[in-house]
Amino acid sequence: MKDKLLKIKANIPFLVAMSFFILVRSTFANYYIVPSGSMEPTIAIGDRIFVNRVAYDLKVPLTNIILKNLDEPKRGDIVVFESPVKPGLTLVKRLVALPGDDVLIENGFLFINGKPGEFENHVKRIPEYFRPESRHFIVPEGQYFMMGDNRDNSADGRVFGFVKRELLMGRASRVLFSVDLHQNFSRIVAWNRIGKSL
Repeated sequence: MKDKLLKIKANIPFLVAMSFFILVRSTFANYYIVPSGSMEPTIAIGDRIFVNRVAYDLKVPLTNIILKNLDEPKRGDIVVFESPVKPGLTLVKRLVALPGDDVLIENGFLFINGKPGEFENHVKRIPEYFRPESRHFIVPEGQYFMMGDNRDNSADGRVFGFVKRELLMGRASRVLFSVDLHQNFSRIVAWNRIGKSL
């Protein structure tokens, strides 16, 4: 019994440090590894992006329960959020429409409240993935509409629908570093992406 107590005591600093690390990552700041090209050219495959978890809301750690609204999400924000159709799946997309916005999508081109999307300069188009589409809708209260910058090759709000505020995990603001293990050895680390502002 005494040996067990000594082992527990010896591990207290480690347990405290791990608890603090988990608290920080689940409450204040985290990083997210981008596994797909749905946000190209803004975010590359292998980017590790910094996520401010208190950009919009203060939440109970490890939950989606909002304690306090801190700021309002804005059109053009790059948002990390939990999938509305696959709980536990984390996604990153550009917030393109706010609650109450009138949205028209014509063949990948976006119009918000009758005007062209103001962030279209970030969009990548791939003719071979072009998909004809025509959609018109109003974003419901308390929800947001997300799209990938790789407009023709992104499973985004056109697939999973709207995202409720409580599913927003934070705003991505910067690339911490970028590693692509599919590249040859000399190009595994993308040095030009380190610290890149989003």
